[in-house]
Amino acid sequence: MIQALKYALASSILLISTTQTYANNECTIYYSTNATLEALIKEKKFVFDNYDKVCKLLRSANAAVDIVTAGQISPYQTSSAVQIRLQDLELSKQGLNLYSKHHIWLRYNSERTSAAQEKDIYGIAMVALNNIDQDLVDDLNLQRAALKRYIAKK
Repeated sequence: MIQALKYALASSILLISTTQTYANNECTIYYSTNATLEALIKEKKFVFDNYDKVCKLLRSANAAVDIVTAGQISPYQTSSAVQIRLQDLELSKQGLNLYSKHHIWLRYNSERTSAAQEKDIYGIAMVALNNIDQDLVDDLNLQRAALKRYIAKK
């Protein structure tokens, strides 16, 4: 089960679409994800308590959110996973990818349907987004510093 989830998560990385945006009030969240979650976000919007706080944190960090999803429907349950990490926006405009560490959120559901899986993935994504904090920004800044040190050595 875990091995299948890891494979699905790794496979999903290949399905990531271009960076999308979502604006609520005056703040915009930039993000990338797969087509399925993208459609769900367009339909249902971002719905999480800390939207403004997270949006302002991302804006001040010049970061986007990379959201990778995976799921599996087995004879026993539906398993859904969401991985989030921050991406440096300025470097991505230059064609370079620099990411923070990632956080993974999992959910298991006894209902074994595609509809249940989509609902779970959307719900998990909203929980994950709601929990973006300074820790991820700090890690992205560590990655930025490491890249600057590497470039300076060249």
